[in-house]
Amino acid sequence: NKILIVDDEADIALILKLQLEDAGYKTVRARDGIEALERLDREKFDLILLDIKMPRMDGMQVLERIQAEVSLEAVIMMTAHGNEDIAVEALKKGALDYIAKPFSTEDIEKKVAHAIRFNHTRQENLKLEEKLEEERKKTAAILNGMADLLIAVDETGTVMTVNRKAEEVLGLSRHDIVGVPIDKALPADIPPEQFPCLLALKTATPCLDLAYTIRLPQRSIPVLASATPLFNSAGRLVGAVEIIRDMSRLKALEQDKEDFVSML
Repeated sequence: NKILIVDDEADIALILKLQLEDAGYKTVRARDGIEALERLDREKFDLILLDIKMPRMDGMQVLERIQAEVSLEAVIMMTAHGNEDIAVEALKKGALDYIAKPFSTEDIEKKVAHAIRFNHTRQENLKLEEKLEEERKKTAAILNGMADLLIAVDETGTVMTVNRKAEEVLGLSRHDIVGVPIDKALPADIPPEQFPCLLALKTATPCLDLAYTIRLPQRSIPVLASATPLFNSAGRLVGAVEIIRDMSRLKALEQDKEDFVSML
């Protein structure tokens, strides 16, 4: 674990260096805010111990720059007794903690260990969120690239999401469809309880290859639909996904075939 000590007072910086290196940390010192930012441009740190009162650029200005750049380093502010109000303001601006001078070895080691643990956890969570977002984008790209319509409903049969093909065929935007009961979002020639997704919700099992017709103002679309129930990690039923295939072309080919046979 690497710590950047930012303090213009050489004796305090030295004491911190000795205490922290005895505790097993690596340390680097910056003599003021400007030098600290230069260091941060070149190196990565797990923690920054940042004095508030310094020449050229004070700790509050450095903190604002660090937060503006969405830095992953945790920050503990250092301040003299009597300046706690400024330190509290620094917490509101993104600092993780503060410590008042003079500080004990036990106090600084405790706060540093806590800050580094917290920051490691935060960084792991950020990495996990980034991976989840990447997976969401990949999934969205796959679903939107499908030639079939996809409609997902929650456990009440209310639409949670649709893919681009569904928007295109139904002539509605995602905003218009999401939050609407499936039988209102998808006009069809079957009773609401016979929608595959609602059957999948009722039985908690897949419903396969159910044929019906979507009734739109300008045209009717024969479809073949299948639905599968969705369960959360605890095994609770939370919704269903229905995949709907437009059978218009196949029906037209079948009709052409029948017409051809009838002429022979």
